[in-house]
Amino acid sequence: MAALEFHRPRVVAVFPLLLLALAVCQNAHASAVMYVSLDDQGRYLDPFDFVDRNGNTSGYAGVFLATLDGSNPYPVFCVDLYTDVNPGAPYSVDILSPDDTASLAYSSRLPQAAWLYVTYMPLVDAASNKAVAGAALQLAIWDVVEDGGDGLSSGSFRVDPAITNPTNLAATNLASTMIAAAQGQSLLNAAVLMNVVGPDGSQTLITAADAFAPVPEPSTMALLGVGLLSVAMLKSRRRRRH
Repeated sequence: MAALEFHRPRVVAVFPLLLLALAVCQNAHASAVMYVSLDDQGRYLDPFDFVDRNGNTSGYAGVFLATLDGSNPYPVFCVDLYTDVNPGAPYSVDILSPDDTASLAYSSRLPQAAWLYVTYMPLVDAASNKAVAGAALQLAIWDVVEDGGDGLSSGSFRVDPAITNPTNLAATNLASTMIAAAQGQSLLNAAVLMNVVGPDGSQTLITAADAFAPVPEPSTMALLGVGLLSVAMLKSRRRRRH
């Protein structure tokens, strides 16, 4: 009679994968808190005279700085024209996926807004008058999202035609150039949209796609390391058997 052979269940092959999955899930579901502040480089105009469908006639236009879970500050712009941002207040953050953005009323205009950010943010940083350049980019993003890029003299968002402030006029002229250049452009994957919820309600912000690359916490890195080491040991053991 042939001897019976008993095979050890392959639990060890599953364990490393569970560790890896746990590490990924822990990092993916970590709570994120964002703080928004006024730009410390002066890349904004406040107040800026504009008109929207709610009857507002002035407001902040330009760069905000955002920090996510202690990251370095990164420049962001508002997408939603009708919600304020409260500097210094904590915001909960949801990074929007393509499926999330598809449900937004202005989803078809987001690739054009992303093109504006990616194309002109380096120029804002290099501009001699950063306040004018930063405000111009914000105006261009608002006009594209709100009115499809119809220009700043018409539509539900427009610059107050009665303004005489030379700085505001310079920002308007520069924004008009940006809006014209953005027609037919699309570059959504190079930017990221974030829905942030805070004391003033929810706001959608736009920034570069690599702005807030997730940094794994130490516990996550430990789990990931143990998982990878277990996989390596398993492979080595299998080679010796064969």
